Amino acid sequence: MSILVTGGLGYIGSHLTKVLRTNYNYDNIIVVDNLSTGTTNNSKFCTFLNVDITDFNSLETVFNDFKIDCVFHIAGKAFVKESFEKTNEYYNTNVLGTINILNLMVKYNVNKLVFSSSCAVYGNSNTFPINENSPVNPISPYGNTKRICEEIIQDYSKYKDINTIILRYFNVAGNDFECEVSDVSKNMGRIIPTIILKIMNDETIYINGNTYNTIDGTCSRTYIHVVDLAEAHVKCLQLLEGQKNSGVHTINVGTTKCYTILEIIDIVEKKINKTANYCFNDKIEGDPDIVYCDNTLSKDLLQFEPKYDIGDIIDSCVKYLQIVK
Repeated sequence: MSILVTGGLGYIGSHLTKVLRTNYNYDNIIVVDNLSTGTTNNSKFCTFLNVDITDFNSLETVFNDFKIDCVFHIAGKAFVKESFEKTNEYYNTNVLGTINILNLMVKYNVNKLVFSSSCAVYGNSNTFPINENSPVNPISPYGNTKRICEEIIQDYSKYKDINTIILRYFNVAGNDFECEVSDVSKNMGRIIPTIILKIMNDETIYINGNTYNTIDGTCSRTYIHVVDLAEAHVKCLQLLEGQKNSGVHTINVGTTKCYTILEIIDIVEKKINKTANYCFNDKIEGDPDIVYCDNTLSKDLLQFEPKYDIGDIIDSCVKYLQIVK
């Protein structure tokens, strides 16, 4: 089987290619990545092609040269705050890029797709835990691009027979336990590695807001280990392989336990035996107070349940950052 992973040298994509190769012996993994956030250090798990998903002609060369059986579409811009500043880039990359992928899948008769969506499509939900039938009401351009992509995919699945699983991620964190994947996320504002590095280096942590409607005023999130998320993708592939006309399944991927920023800081302090210095900035526009999910469907349909908890996530981050610091 030939598997195409878009964005496969980035944080999530590179962990997926490692799991596919090392845990499941898939040896024909093709990655397209424009290296905007990825690194060629992660190309050891795949065949890498420097291609931007918004470049239709270059992308078509990949479909023409390789007999693709399944696409993991992970490439895209994925930061809420940045999406307000670079809205046009988010729509161009996330929406146009997805349309390019879908059109080429139709042209080259590829009918298996796993799409990376986000809990950002739910916006500031009033009901918890969030399940797949909760209202979709994104409050950021990033979340809206994912909502639009989901709707486009629904149409392609219905009218062009592309069997799809849409995964709505809930705050991915952690590192592979062998530290074989170069983690670009530590330089991209992800909260857990940022907190760890700031405490390690005796630097001030700037927390965005202390007026959220949570137990301590800082935003509260559920976190899923990136290795668990990669395993969930493999479960999707296995499900799609066993179903000829599955249509679209939309599935939350996350855990049911959530933590505030101050709770994360407290855990890190205990893990590395150092005290944090922090202060508060303004809240980020479009950032919900609390986000955690109902993951019943992922258990029932994918036979998937996360193995790792917040302690494992932080331990794996600390181990990696101590190596590369």
